[in-house]
Amino acid sequence: MSIILLSCTSCTLQILAMLLGAFLLGMLFCWFICAAPCKKRQKELEDELERLRRQNAQLNAELANLNLKNTELHSQVNALSAKTIEDISHRKVETKVSYLVGGIDYAILKNDNLQVVEGIGPQIEAVLKSNNISTWGMLSATSEEKLKGFLDAAGDRFKLADPHTWPEQARLANANEWEKLIEYQKFLGGGRDDVNVGGGIAKVEKFATKLFGRSLAKSDDLKLIEGIGPKIEEVLKRAGIKTWHDLANSSAHKIKDILTAAGGRFALADPDTWPKQAQMAVDGKWQELDDYQDYLDGGRDPNKIG
Repeated sequence: MSIILLSCTSCTLQILAMLLGAFLLGMLFCWFICAAPCKKRQKELEDELERLRRQNAQLNAELANLNLKNTELHSQVNALSAKTIEDISHRKVETKVSYLVGGIDYAILKNDNLQVVEGIGPQIEAVLKSNNISTWGMLSATSEEKLKGFLDAAGDRFKLADPHTWPEQARLANANEWEKLIEYQKFLGGGRDDVNVGGGIAKVEKFATKLFGRSLAKSDDLKLIEGIGPKIEEVLKRAGIKTWHDLANSSAHKIKDILTAAGGRFALADPDTWPKQAQMAVDGKWQELDDYQDYLDGGRDPNKIG
């Protein structure tokens, strides 16, 4: 009996050893079978991780670039906004106030035009400006006695001028009270309030009407130039001088050749002052043009005649 038991125990141990060996062989087999795919999968995951890291770095770089561009665009927008505001403010500053009376915009008159004052002509204006009275405001603040002293000192021909009403006229002009100035000047006679002529047209009306009409003239109206009539205008336009700008940029010699080639009476015209007049028209210097044309004799400089 004991022999049988010993025999069975030995068999059991052999069986257990065989089972353990089979288990170990199975584990080893499984390790060989599964290790390669796992390593391959691990390698794939590591490669994918590396790809994602590179992609993330690229996206971060693009984001940084976009942020930089966004900052630049904001700066440009702010600059444009500031410029727009500046332009709008500039336009507001330059917006011309309108003073309409009888359909005429009196804003066209500049405050250094002392000749709008009844009693003041080009020569007296020159005397006043030589004594530093160059605007309506300055004239309105100057006493009659001081004005009279300037006139007396300028020579005998100015002693008859009466500046009594000039400061008041200048005050009305400086305050843009044009209707009141018009009424006052219609009451005056030669700038004096002791004559009381009444009626007629005020001097400031004449100035404004003339200058306003000129400011509305078209740039191809060459007849605006003193010395140019309809026939000469036709001759010049056929020769390619069609606007004030064309005329201002043409020499007097060239214009003279055109007139001479046209023959007849056109050759007698003197175009010496025409480019200068045209440039004043181009620049919108209507008062300067008006004064210059008053000085001219039929479009010719009186100092060069004869």
